[in-house]
Amino acid sequence: QAQEPAAPPAAALPVDPAERLCRLGATPGLDCQRGLEAMGGNVATYARLLALFVDSHAGDTASLAAGLAARELDTLKTLAHTLKGSAGAIGAVRVTEAATALNAAVRLGAAAEEIDRLCKALIGELDSLIDGIRKAIA
Repeated sequence: QAQEPAAPPAAALPVDPAERLCRLGATPGLDCQRGLEAMGGNVATYARLLALFVDSHAGDTASLAAGLAARELDTLKTLAHTLKGSAGAIGAVRVTEAATALNAAVRLGAAAEEIDRLCKALIGELDSLIDGIRKAIA
């Protein structure tokens, strides 16, 4: 008598789109409704965009820290500007706000202490966002 094949382990099963959306909704600083609206409500497309965001920007925290340590204001401004647009596209409200603030501070020649504070805030928000997205789309 042939045995039925065993069910695959839970981790190997595809994540239901509704479950994925619930996970994303729990990600701090991520307005997944806003990001999902930009994708026409397509959860799979939104998840792919989030994965692309992580792939593209996971190294930005180290680049921001290095730019801050070396006082490379042009690097900080460029990274902040890029993050402002990319984070805005996925509904990452906190990263968008932090990147906007850093970009403006560098552009307006703010004091070094203010730039330090804003850059560290952006690094913290970006780290938290990337970690949350990784957990949600895993």
